[in-house]
Amino acid sequence: MADARLQKLEDEVARLKRALVKISAIFLLLFAANVFLFSKTASVRWIAINDRQGHIAGWWDAEGIRIKDAQGRDRLKIGMVGSQPEVQLFDAQGKIKAQVFVYGEDKKPGEGYVMLWDKNGKGVRVPAPDKPLP
Repeated sequence: MADARLQKLEDEVARLKRALVKISAIFLLLFAANVFLFSKTASVRWIAINDRQGHIAGWWDAEGIRIKDAQGRDRLKIGMVGSQPEVQLFDAQGKIKAQVFVYGEDKKPGEGYVMLWDKNGKGVRVPAPDKPLP
């Protein structure tokens, strides 16, 4: 009886040692991955995000971030034009429908405009431009 209890305790200790080794190995791998992933920078020209069907749903490059529909048409663009931030919204045909543009340091800092296009392609800017739009 004492031998059975002793064997059971030895088996339990061996099981706990194996579990401790496994947990330590997992912790070490996670720590190494953390050091590798977060202490380095990646230098790439673009990052593409694909949907479940394999279509490019998002795109991030030097021009900014673009969200695309299943047909590959831009639907949203957030980016920079020189030193000025810009947001553009597109319709289902890929035509621009709205744009928000903020002036950079060369004009009126912190100011900008909103541009909206109707179904005929005619644009309206708020506030109105100094010169009429073409």
